[in-house]
Amino acid sequence: MPVHFPFEPTAPGGAGTSRALGAFLLAGLLALAMLGAGCAKRAPGTPPVAPESLVDAAGAPLAPAAFAAELAGADYLLLGEEHPNPCDHQAQAAVIRRLAAVGVLPAIGLEMVPADYQGVLDAFNAGTLPLAELPAKLDWKTTWGFDFELYAPIFEAAREYKLPVYALNAPKGLARKVGRQGLDALTPAERASLPGAILPPAPAQVEELRELFAQHGAMRKAAPQENAKPAQTDANPQNRPLAAPASQDAAAAQTKVAPSVARDVAPQAKTAPDDTATSSAKAKASAKPALRDAAPARDPFENFVTVQSLWDTQMAARALYARAVAGRPVAVIAGAGHVANGWGIARRLAVLDPSAKVVLVMPWRGGEAPDAEAAPYFFACPAAQKSRLGMTLTQDQPAPGKPAALPLVTAVAPGSPAAKAGLLPGDAVVAAGGHPADTLSVLHKAAIEAVKDGKALSLTVSRAGETLAIDIPIALPAAK
Repeated sequence: MPVHFPFEPTAPGGAGTSRALGAFLLAGLLALAMLGAGCAKRAPGTPPVAPESLVDAAGAPLAPAAFAAELAGADYLLLGEEHPNPCDHQAQAAVIRRLAAVGVLPAIGLEMVPADYQGVLDAFNAGTLPLAELPAKLDWKTTWGFDFELYAPIFEAAREYKLPVYALNAPKGLARKVGRQGLDALTPAERASLPGAILPPAPAQVEELRELFAQHGAMRKAAPQENAKPAQTDANPQNRPLAAPASQDAAAAQTKVAPSVARDVAPQAKTAPDDTATSSAKAKASAKPALRDAAPARDPFENFVTVQSLWDTQMAARALYARAVAGRPVAVIAGAGHVANGWGIARRLAVLDPSAKVVLVMPWRGGEAPDAEAAPYFFACPAAQKSRLGMTLTQDQPAPGKPAALPLVTAVAPGSPAAKAGLLPGDAVVAAGGHPADTLSVLHKAAIEAVKDGKALSLTVSRAGETLAIDIPIALPAAK
């Protein structure tokens, strides 16, 4: 089972308390940086707009029909998201519906589904698999982990308009294996299920993300160390790639794209997680002497770069495959870090499908004008988090020149740690861990600190004119 933490902006991590905590800390830092890195460059604040409204890079509202017409010529439409935010997924589905309304019927590519589950999606596409059975058939809880209900609007739009859905992510477990042991550790069958070449990331990310990686390292040193292992990155599909070789041009010159991308990324059709051929290959590999144990230790930063590049290349190649097979444009649903600035999937599509038109659409949380470098178009959605502690919080857009609104508790799950601690819907969070709660990211930061210190998450809330202190215990899962 995946490991979940209190405030989780990215996908769930692997087993093992310290390992999962390390991945969690890095995931949080990268996600927060991706959502806020451009603030210093942004224009003055803009008036609030309704959730799911479409705006341009200046924050000016766009009419849905005009927006759909602008996107109609795109070959690939990359729709970013913050995974736990319900509004983001509703807005993504709304964009797809608006395109369908003007006669543009895209295929839908999902980061959330590994490519070896394409057979399940094929059954859904054919109408033989009901939507209600899809989570179980996709093994959603273990392959992705975020609530399936968050993504239901996208699947519902696909079914209503008969839009084919494609799995974009690497086959289950392979990214984790690459992160631990490198590409050379893959069996021939495993390597054949990935793109022929892994395209490196952009140099523009290096300094900023190296600093974030260093911050993560400092946090890990302060974290609990039982069963400590290098942080695994199989659970960070939202995050940006971390770094590039010193010379991107030289790296690109040395990187050969396989002549038949369709062959490299063709789905291994199956309707269950296990694959006989892959299992056989693993069995043969396990019978060989363990020569790799003597190999030099791999640098964690390089491991992370490799895995992030693998994800982005894999998803770009699978999107290209979907476009070729479906004969229609592809709407890619992926974490914002794979979309922002064109650094992730778009960068790889520029190599794999250079004549294609790629359009980026990102979430916008309001207040400050959108980051024009991140994307040309945005959908407005308030910041929102569904915590693993059992509470859902939202934060409305502030008016220009006004202080940020306090995060508001909109729901508390019965029997959850938050409910047992006394948190109620309608509570406004004034502070978290002693930090003023001017953004939802403060709660994430406070949760990290609480986990590091082995303490409860301390919240100060305003309720009916009273100020209350509420401590919510955080129980990390046992190491596996």
